[in-house]
Amino acid sequence: MSHRKTSARWDRRGKEAEHLINLFNLHKSTHGQAGISPSLTKPAQIKEQVYDRYEYLQKFDRERFPNNFKSLAQDYNLNKDITMGCKGEYMIRQ
Repeated sequence: MSHRKTSARWDRRGKEAEHLINLFNLHKSTHGQAGISPSLTKPAQIKEQVYDRYEYLQKFDRERFPNNFKSLAQDYNLNKDITMGCKGEYMIRQ
């Protein structure tokens, strides 16, 4: 009988994603001195600096987590650009 570990399903609107967004905001407001950079892209970095560091994230599949993180970070950066009027300003006018 196999005892395969089951993982929780990632929800980009869940409390874990909300906490990561708060850490992105902290990173931005402290100019990189605290929080988590939404610019991390390498799976090994994401696993070591985010997944392994925060126990509440370890209920999710470790191999899939980097993709979930990058998707959330991409949405965060896009939203930041839109609300700050950077790239998003052109997108809104179309």
